[in-house]
Amino acid sequence: MHPPLSIIAFTVLSGAGYGLLALLGLGPVLGIGQSPDRALALTGGITALVLVTAGLGASTGHLANPRNVWRALFRWRTSWLSREGVLALATYPFALAWLAGWWGSAGTEPVPGWVSTAGAVAGLLGVATMLSTGMIYACLRTVRQWRTPLTPLNYLLIGLALGALLAAWLGGSPAASGAALVLVVLALIAKVLWLVGVGQPASVSIEAATSLRRATVRLLDVGHSAGTFLTREFLYEVARSRLLMLRAVAIGAMFVIPALVHLGGTPSAAASGLAALCAIGGALVERWLFFAEARHAVTLFHGAART
Repeated sequence: MHPPLSIIAFTVLSGAGYGLLALLGLGPVLGIGQSPDRALALTGGITALVLVTAGLGASTGHLANPRNVWRALFRWRTSWLSREGVLALATYPFALAWLAGWWGSAGTEPVPGWVSTAGAVAGLLGVATMLSTGMIYACLRTVRQWRTPLTPLNYLLIGLALGALLAAWLGGSPAASGAALVLVVLALIAKVLWLVGVGQPASVSIEAATSLRRATVRLLDVGHSAGTFLTREFLYEVARSRLLMLRAVAIGAMFVIPALVHLGGTPSAAASGLAALCAIGGALVERWLFFAEARHAVTLFHGAART
C-alpha cells in the first residue's frame, strides 16, 4: 500500500509521546520504577505533550477536509479510529493536571496523591490510545499482514521503547537506562514475530475473494486504461532488494544501536540522545515499511494472484 507520510509521522511521534507519558505517570504506581524528580517530570511531561500534539497535528494532513475531523469522534461505539481520537483528547486534562501538580511542588517534598493519580490515569489513557491506533489496522480483514494481535502489540511496545529511550536521555539514571534496554529488547522480539508472520505464504486468493472456489479464476480485464485511486493507493510496489535494505536500516537504528548504547550501563547524555534519535528515525522507516509491505485484497482484482 502507499505509505502516507502524515500517518507515519503521527504514529511514531504520538507513540513516543504516549510511551514517555505512560512510563513517567504509570511506572511508579505499578512499582516498576521510582517516582521521577521534578526536573524529569516537567521536562519529560512537556516533551511527551509536544510529541503527542505534533503527531495529532500531522495526522490531519491525511484528511481531505481537516475541518471535519471532529465528526470522527462520535462513532466510538463501532470505530477504533473514533476511540483513538476520544482517548487521545481525554489524555490531555489528566496530563496537564499532572504537570501542574509537579510545577507547583517545591521539589523537596512528595507530590500530593492526586498528582500521582492524574499521572497514572494519563499513562493508562496513553497505553489505551496506542493500542487503539494498532487496532485500527489489526481489525481490517482486507489486509492479511495487519490482521494479527501482534500489530497492536508492536505499536504499544515500540511506543514504550521510544518513550523509555527519551526518559533515559532526559533523566540519565541507571533505572531509566535499564528500562529502556528491556523495552527495546521486548519490542525487537515482537517485531521479529510480526515479520515472521508477514513472511508466511499468502492465504487469500482471487478464488477466495470472489467466492468462486470450484474453478480457477483468471482476470481478463482490469476495467480501466489509466491509473486510478485504487491503483495509486493499494498497488504500491517496492523492489525486494530495497525492502530488505530498509528492514536492516529500521532494525539497526531502532533496536540494535539503542540496545548497544544502554547495554554497558548508564551512558552519557550525548550517547543517550543519539540512541533516542536513532530509534525515532528507525521507527519512521519501520512504519513506512508497515504500509509499503501491506497487500490489500483489492489488488486481487487488478492482476495479483494472491495477497
